[in-house]
Amino acid sequence: MQWFIIKNKEKRGPFTKLQLKDEIESNSDLVISEKMKSPMSFEELFGHICRDKDLPGLPDLLTQESLDLKNEILDQEESENNPKEEKLFVGEELEDKPIQQVDVDFSQFESLAKQKSTKFIAFGLLITILTCFFISYYYMISYRPSFIRPNAMGLSDAKKARAIIESNYFSQRLFFSKEKNIFWFVTNNFSSGQLILEAKSVYKKILSNKEIKFSAKAIIKDGVARFDELSFDIGQRVKDGIYEVSVQNVLPLTKKFPYTLQDHNSRISFKDTILISHFSVADFQKKINSFIQKNTNNNNEFKDELVQKYLTLKTIVTQIREAFLSSFAKSNEPWAKRVKNFEKEYTEKYGQFFTSFVIQNEKQYEQINKKEFPNKTQVISDYTRLSRLAKQTGVISVATMSELEKFPFDTALMEDILKLKEKAKSNFEKILTTCNDRIEAIQN
Repeated sequence: MQWFIIKNKEKRGPFTKLQLKDEIESNSDLVISEKMKSPMSFEELFGHICRDKDLPGLPDLLTQESLDLKNEILDQEESENNPKEEKLFVGEELEDKPIQQVDVDFSQFESLAKQKSTKFIAFGLLITILTCFFISYYYMISYRPSFIRPNAMGLSDAKKARAIIESNYFSQRLFFSKEKNIFWFVTNNFSSGQLILEAKSVYKKILSNKEIKFSAKAIIKDGVARFDELSFDIGQRVKDGIYEVSVQNVLPLTKKFPYTLQDHNSRISFKDTILISHFSVADFQKKINSFIQKNTNNNNEFKDELVQKYLTLKTIVTQIREAFLSSFAKSNEPWAKRVKNFEKEYTEKYGQFFTSFVIQNEKQYEQINKKEFPNKTQVISDYTRLSRLAKQTGVISVATMSELEKFPFDTALMEDILKLKEKAKSNFEKILTTCNDRIEAIQN
């Protein structure tokens, strides 16, 4: 129940019963409650309470009106202390209650509410700023550039390249076009700068009998470098095979925003041994095995033929040498007749041989150039050497006959004749030795 104190025509309150005891200044102060029609003195209403407080000058007896009100207050207190026994006649009580207007000062509460509101707004703003910062930071450190498939790159390779760009783990790879004239280096290191590509074929792992070595330069941007201007140190074009490749930066790389916030190395170093071919590994292995077998067959074929040609030349030179030496053995015939017999035998048997021999070698040289086999260069060199040796044999034979014709056998001393014989014999022996050396080298 709420109580009010009336003093100097002013109404103070509301107060509880306990607050009321502390607020009154004398027992004659007037108090009123919501259920009272007119105010009464504190003394008249709470004589029993005043006695408990040992207030002086309070009467021992209460009026009937104060006693009734006191009983009503006690009933109200008992009802408040025992809510289960309270009879709720809310509607009836509200009908009897007078409506009271109480002035309350809410300025203190409004100030406190404003302070709390200001703190809440500041805290919310701080949370918003931090959230935006972390979202922006995460976006920047995880930003990946878009990858657009180049025209010459296959769909499968483009899918793999896009996966590298979008990967959160460091990755890099070299791709190439179907014609093997364009190469792409793709990585998720988004630094920028100039790169150099170097490639060298692996021995006996390429569909060619010649080594291939090339290089190229390109600028890397957003994780992609395109090498399309190949410079060949050995060879003229890239052939299917296994290559040792490397991609390096020429100068230190630079990083642009937002990649400056990402953990990218300022150097690129890529080294690998890869198959540059659109054949699968299994299919390429079949190709290279067939290529090697074919080359081996071609090589053996030309080597056998080359050995036979050296043997033929050796036989002819041996016959010429023996015919020449037989001229010196016929002591019963004049020297002029011996020389004429030697010239006649040479012209009839060997005169056209060397010319046709060289012509056949030239034709064989053209056939060799059209075929591929491992020792092609060496075989061509041997055919060239064979033709040169055949020409040299013809020159020595003609020079020997010329010396025989001019030599004065009738007046010459035997010592001079033997020197001429040994000189010619030595020239033919050198040719025979060369033939034997070349045959042994080819067969081994």
